[in-house]
Amino acid sequence: MRFVKKISSKKVGAVLAVIFIISLTVITVYTRGYAEMQKPLVQIAYPQSGTATWTYELRSTIERASEEYAEFQGVEWTVTVYIPFAAFSDYANELLSLEAYAISDNVLMPERLAFLRRIVMENGDHEYVFSYASEHRQGKGQSVWPGEAVTVQLTSHFYDSYDYLLPFTALSEDSYNGELFLFSVARREGAWGREYVATRHVVNLFTPERIGDLANVLFIPSDDPIIVLSDQPLYDGAIVRIYD
Repeated sequence: MRFVKKISSKKVGAVLAVIFIISLTVITVYTRGYAEMQKPLVQIAYPQSGTATWTYELRSTIERASEEYAEFQGVEWTVTVYIPFAAFSDYANELLSLEAYAISDNVLMPERLAFLRRIVMENGDHEYVFSYASEHRQGKGQSVWPGEAVTVQLTSHFYDSYDYLLPFTALSEDSYNGELFLFSVARREGAWGREYVATRHVVNLFTPERIGDLANVLFIPSDDPIIVLSDQPLYDGAIVRIYD
């Protein structure tokens, strides 16, 4: 009888040991899962490269060419535009080349303008003179009238490559000193295995500050991916989880 009781006690002990191990495993998994869910969930991206394009639109008129253009260059009609420095100062100190198209109120089709002259004013404003010749009027009996209104579309391409373009959501401003900063994220081995750590970097914007919809960052002192969105506030050294 005692022997049977002894065997039963051993079975009970084994069962209790198994239950304890299972419970410990469940608690550990739950605790780890809960702790993981408390980490900020972030989206990451790498900086992009790109070039800048400046566009501008203004109104002007078609006028008879002055003697210097009519006599020496055979130009009949000209369009003059005045571009304030403030319109392009975020991109460059001066506009070295322009693509220009005119849309006459009487034609309604873009027509390429040919460059004749550029004058840079003391205040940085630019004056451009273009030659106007309408292919759409030829053979249709349509005449050009002095003072005819046109919409002029201007484009300038800047061929310098900008290598640190990021969504503006990646940038934050320090409320105390006004510094711009962002976070990169790096992988490391932790107590629970692999984990991801956010590192804060102070950055500055370059000129132009915006390329399309992206922020033009001067330099990022890290090759790690950049956090562009987070569902919680971040700090230097924060452990995060990455949205997949």
